[in-house]
Amino acid sequence: MASGQAPSRSVARRMIPSTLSASSLKVAAGCMARWKAEYLEGGRTPGGPAADLGTTCHLALETWVQVCVVQKKKEPTLKYLLDCYTTAYLQIMRTFDFDTDLFRDGERMMRVWFDRNDFEDVEVLSTESKEHFMLPYKLPDGSKREVRFNYICDRVDKISDDEVKVVDYKSWRGLIGPDEVKGDIQARIYALAYQIKFPKARRILVVIDQLRGEEAGYYFTREDNAVTYRALRVFLQRIVDTPPDGVRETLNDECRWCVRKTSCNALKRHTTAGGLLDANLDDFIKLRYELYARKGAILAAIDEVDEKIKADFDELDLRELETLDGEYKATTTAGKSRYEVDGSRLPQVVGTELALEVADFKKSRVEELRGHPQVPKELWDKVEELILRFPGRRGLRVTKVKKTDEGWKP
Repeated sequence: MASGQAPSRSVARRMIPSTLSASSLKVAAGCMARWKAEYLEGGRTPGGPAADLGTTCHLALETWVQVCVVQKKKEPTLKYLLDCYTTAYLQIMRTFDFDTDLFRDGERMMRVWFDRNDFEDVEVLSTESKEHFMLPYKLPDGSKREVRFNYICDRVDKISDDEVKVVDYKSWRGLIGPDEVKGDIQARIYALAYQIKFPKARRILVVIDQLRGEEAGYYFTREDNAVTYRALRVFLQRIVDTPPDGVRETLNDECRWCVRKTSCNALKRHTTAGGLLDANLDDFIKLRYELYARKGAILAAIDEVDEKIKADFDELDLRELETLDGEYKATTTAGKSRYEVDGSRLPQVVGTELALEVADFKKSRVEELRGHPQVPKELWDKVEELILRFPGRRGLRVTKVKKTDEGWKP
């Protein structure tokens, strides 16, 4: 469509994104009502301190890699990285107060990252590179259009002539593994984007560089990237085919960040019913206290009931019993034996020097003396007498009996 041209009626009735990104697709996958509000109508939720700290760390690492690795203007030292972090903190947070837990949290992430990264013989192709590829879709009249799909990669390294490594810095607290990278929409889009940029690449390695822990990566093949491309086209077409007045509100674990959360009917019904999707941190802390208090009272009540049942079982010499209505069955189980070593007498039997070798006096450690050159069999027999066995606490299991065609059976 030419610039300034009025949209056709078929286009005007549809949700046509001006651009797309991995983050916008993730929102659309979670809830189309939120996607419409944020990416078509421009309503966005402002980020909080955690998001700003992540931006700060990204900026510090970008500066350090560019200056120390790409341009080689400074020595790649930890001191310079911390200087980059302080400068970025001033720029993003707009405060000179460095005596805060937030500042120290970011500083720790910089130290963790520096300790496990070595750029010797690494060729960095780009940092914070803003690029795009085009994604096609169709209108109801059959005409074909394209949407610009934007992406920004934190760092891209060359592994070999036919392999590329894409690095995405994450300051999140919940660490993930390679299997989760494989299914992550952003990781898959990065792999596709660089497969398009480097069509001769045999595979693309996407690494989630978790600043609070270890890296997690996955090699995406050409076949993987072809699947991602087809999936993106299908998903874009789904967005375009959805009438603006036909979007659905869908609850998901991102609801608390949604710009519509005060007007969302689905979330209101969920909250009224006692749901937690819109709860804030204070709410969770209070709820945790209340739940833990209830848990203690319930566990204490269960213990009292268990002891009463076991005492009655002992009096009747029973191991299991079915209730008269045949609905429940109680079974006692033998507890695991507990062993203790008479530590006060062990040095007298084997001598202080040998006793110190098993200073914690656990059964498994004391048994290491069996066959010891300084512990002949007759001496071991005396040691074995010091290992005292105590019967474990009997357990109790209550199950509901299932009814079968042949009658009531557990």
